[in-house]
Amino acid sequence: MERIGKINDRIIFYILIRENANWLNLLPTDKCVAFTISDNEDKEMLNDCTIGILDKNVTYTCSAG
Repeated sequence: MERIGKINDRIIFYILIRENANWLNLLPTDKCVAFTISDNEDKEMLNDCTIGILDKNVTYTCSAG
């Protein structure tokens, strides 16, 4: 997971789950917003990714792609 910025007291991270099998363990467990971006290559991972994000008690999620 790479820190790519900060807005006020909120830190913005980026992670490419195709290249990091351990991505789910890197996510915070509270007060987290997930913005997911996918394309046709990611269709197979999309369902597992969504379930994993929701299991981490994300406060808000938004998706594009």
